[in-house]
Amino acid sequence: MGAAGDLPVAPTGPDAADQGARAKGCAVHYLIMAGGSGTRLWPMSRRAEPKQFQPLLGERSLIQETYDRLRPLAEPDRIFVATTRELTGLCREHLPELPAGNILVEPAARNTGPAIGMAAAALARRDPEAVLATVHADHVIGRPEVFRQALLLGGQEVTRHPERLVTIGLRPTWGNPGFGYIRVGGSVPDELAVLPVERFVEKPDRDTAARYVAAGCYLWNAGYFVFRVRTVLEGIARYNPGMAAGLAQIEADPAQLDRLYPTLDSVPVDTLLFEPESLAGRVVTIPAALEWDDLGSWKTLLDVLAARSGSDVVTRGEVVAVDCRRTLVHGGSRLVALVGVEDLVVVDTPDALLICRAERSEGVRDVLARLPADDPRR
Repeated sequence: MGAAGDLPVAPTGPDAADQGARAKGCAVHYLIMAGGSGTRLWPMSRRAEPKQFQPLLGERSLIQETYDRLRPLAEPDRIFVATTRELTGLCREHLPELPAGNILVEPAARNTGPAIGMAAAALARRDPEAVLATVHADHVIGRPEVFRQALLLGGQEVTRHPERLVTIGLRPTWGNPGFGYIRVGGSVPDELAVLPVERFVEKPDRDTAARYVAAGCYLWNAGYFVFRVRTVLEGIARYNPGMAAGLAQIEADPAQLDRLYPTLDSVPVDTLLFEPESLAGRVVTIPAALEWDDLGSWKTLLDVLAARSGSDVVTRGEVVAVDCRRTLVHGGSRLVALVGVEDLVVVDTPDALLICRAERSEGVRDVLARLPADDPRR
């Protein structure tokens, strides 16, 4: 791999991260991926207003919190959003500071490969040497200063080595079988560093995931990437010429977007580009401890809010909870009262009420499967 590890580790701490963010030469562009549906947080998260537009952790929506994390690194003209046509209006409503042209519309869901390819092509039209970092609109990051520092370090690495692709890997806290993993060459150090990636591993079974964590040389793959846009476009042309041709036609004639974009292969950017490039020795990773979560279920939200508040009974709205344990109540316009319950999730909205055990909260997808496809409550 050569010089992957020869970049000096950046200084740590929030002041160093945010001061470095404003230093000259750190003109990285940022892409917020905001097209997800968030069905596991129904009935708050709906098809028409999914979880990234909900204020699940505080007064600001998740996409606004993501934007706030990036603002110390970039002015609004260097922050972009990739989303669906149906969610474009919500993006503008929640992020009015963004230039209108910085909201990139996907006319069909084709996974992260085409979405990132389209963003890279749009940015390359302005500057083929531009560096782009991708983040997600619905993730929780408890240490934003470390996240910013890792993004900056990724930008520095790509600037020094334009042929490289960078991913920010998360230090695993347990053997989660729901995530992909990144194997690095050796033990993961405690500080931020640039490490060569040996390979990407698809979601393992629970026992294998536990072994990965015990081995000390695996990271969670959360889908945070940093790269030069021309390098990504060249890689797409190498591994998927049809997609590259379609993206080029869309850039040459944006009126062809609706016709051509749905014909592009639906493939994650990991599979499309990062996995084969890791075998070629051109992918590095930056391990980071971010106090991270992806809010994949009501149980996860309960865990996050309980850790933040120091109480295992978490409520919003007018709620009276008597002798309850490990309970989340997301109230609405009326009083919600609970007595003597535990391990419970209650979510009250004007047209739907969810009550379930916290451990079974991912079963809301089964509820949605029983509703008609055109039901406005979906």
